[in-house]
Parts: sequence; structure tokens; C-alpha cells
Amino acid sequence: SSVARRLGLNVAGLVPSEEWQEAVDVVCHPCRYDGAVAWHFYQQSTVPSAFLQETLRQLDTVNKVKSDFLTRVTHELNTPLTAILGFAEILLDPAGLDPESVQEFCREIWQGSRRIHAIVSDILNLTRLEAGLFDYHYGIHDVAEILTTTVAGFDDEYAVKGVRLHLEPPVRVEPLKVDRERVRDVLARLLSNALTHSPPGTRVLVSSVAEPREIVVSVADQGRGLDPAETDLVFREFSQIDDIQHHQTGLGIGLTLAKRVVEEGHGGRMWVESEGRGRGATFRFSLPRFLLK
Repeated sequence: SSVARRLGLNVAGLVPSEEWQEAVDVVCHPCRYDGAVAWHFYQQSTVPSAFLQETLRQLDTVNKVKSDFLTRVTHELNTPLTAILGFAEILLDPAGLDPESVQEFCREIWQGSRRIHAIVSDILNLTRLEAGLFDYHYGIHDVAEILTTTVAGFDDEYAVKGVRLHLEPPVRVEPLKVDRERVRDVLARLLSNALTHSPPGTRVLVSSVAEPREIVVSVADQGRGLDPAETDLVFREFSQIDDIQHHQTGLGIGLTLAKRVVEEGHGGRMWVESEGRGRGATFRFSLPRFLLK
């Protein structure tokens, strides 16, 4: 037909001419269906599209994150497991051990088991968050009571390391509708993070402020601090990047979980402030006051 001729097709054989294929840089394949022949044309190119390049870049990033995560999980689990196996082997034949040693070995096994449980719990919680299956159990709770009891639970750990833990008188407002255990866990993660990276002899200050629309809780340490460009990286999943490792330990998901619980579960905010290296860092999170009822 005239249309076929304009397209450069061999009308007799219904086969695209080689000249036309070469001119427009196309490839064609015959497709037979119910006795008829149809030709499928597509353009070929030796240069990947921008979309394909971006897809490949993202896949490379995902593969690297996966590899780094598996390495990190292996290391974090292997350390307590090695200690547990060693102490358990000693306790299999306790002859000659004094009661104090037995108690100390049992304590080490207990602490290692808690560490493994925490790692597994973090992985499961992150998986539940990604799948939208993370549960919240809201109730009407006094924020001051949550702060007081949570901070009190860290007194012994801070004393052992020689870091002073101080809680300013908590802000007094009407109770908020929050998940008490989730908020306690958020504050506990910030306190653990501050303790891990605070040198002996320094202080960690916990305070709270009532703003018109939110309550802001702050945990300020006197550690190495962060450059302004690094503050956003602290909350990124698996971010243990060189010099900011001192504010993100373990699997690199603890602060990520805390931030998502505050923002996704309670409609609040979480951020970190630092005036630079050697000047400490202050982690803050807010709880909206419109959840009062």
C-alpha cells in the first residue's frame, strides 16, 4: 500500500527494507498470530537512558547497603555470642570457681543475651515500620513522669562510667496522648547514645520546654560534636560514616527508629544540633500538644 511504501516496506513480502532499518536505527521481529504476520519495531541505542542509569545507580547503592548491613550484623552478633559461649563453657565445669566468679560469669551471659535481644528487636522493628505493621498503644500519660522514671533507670550506668547525668525539673503540662513505652524507648536510645560517646568526667543534661504547640525534650552531651553538614546523616539508616560514628553505634538504626517513632507515630519532630567538633551535641524531639485529648 501507499502507507507501506512511505514507511519503506517491501510490500510484496511485508518485510522492512534494510535501507530503512539502517536509516532510522530500528530492529524488527516478526510476530505470527493466527496465520498472520505482524512486525514489531523498536529503536535500538548503544547509550543507556538517564532512567536506566539512575536505576543502575540505585541498585548499586542497595547492594552496598545490604552488604554493609550483613557485615555489621555479623560483627554485632558475633561479639556477645563469643562471650556467652566462653563463659558458658567455663560454667559447664564450675569446680574450683568461687561464688563471686560464678555470679560474674552469669551476669556476663545475661548482658550478652540482652545485647543480642536488642539487636534482633531493632531489626524486627525496622522491618515492621517498613511494612506498616509497627504497633502503637496510645494512652493518656504524664510526660514529666516518663522523663523522670526513664532518666532514673540510667543512674547506675552513668555512675559506673563516671559521667554525670542531670535532669532539670520536667515541664508540667496536661497529660499527652502517647505510647508511653515507645516514648520511653526514644528517650532511652538518646541517653544510651549520649553515654556511649561521653568521656568520663563530662555531663549529660536532660531538659524539657513547653512551647505553645509542642513539648520539646532535649538530651545534651559534651562529646566530640558534629559538623553542621553531618547532622542529617546521623538519622539515616545504617549511617556509620567515618567521623560521625561516635553518634551512631551498633547497626546504625537506633536513632533512625527513634526518629520514625516520634515523627510517624506521634506527629512530632526529631533533630540534632551541634556547634562543631569538640563542642558536644544536643538531640531534641518534640511531642505535639494537640494530642492532649
